[in-house]
Amino acid sequence: MSYRFERLVSQFGEPAAAVIFAGDVVDADGSHLCRGSRRHTAAARVVTTASVLVVRVGPVDVNINGLLVIMAEVAVRLGEPYPADLDPTGDG
Repeated sequence: MSYRFERLVSQFGEPAAAVIFAGDVVDADGSHLCRGSRRHTAAARVVTTASVLVVRVGPVDVNINGLLVIMAEVAVRLGEPYPADLDPTGDG
C-alpha cells in the first residue's frame, strides 16, 4: 500500500488530511491480480515546531477494490525550516 498526501483540510472544524491510497492485489503465488486506488479524507493530528510541520494520519480503514485494508498511522513531515518571517512560534 502506498499513499500520496494531497492537502490538509478542515473537516467539521478539525484538521484532516486528503490522501490518495493505492495498492496492488496479488495472488498467493505473488502474481498480480489488479491495482486500485481510493481518495480518502482522514482525521489528522498536526504537530508544529519552529522548523517542521508533521501531520499524523491514521490508523485508517481504506476500501481498495472491495478489500478492507487497515493502514497503520503514518507521519508526513512537510517542508524545510520556516523562513524567519513565517515562523509560527515567533522564535525566528
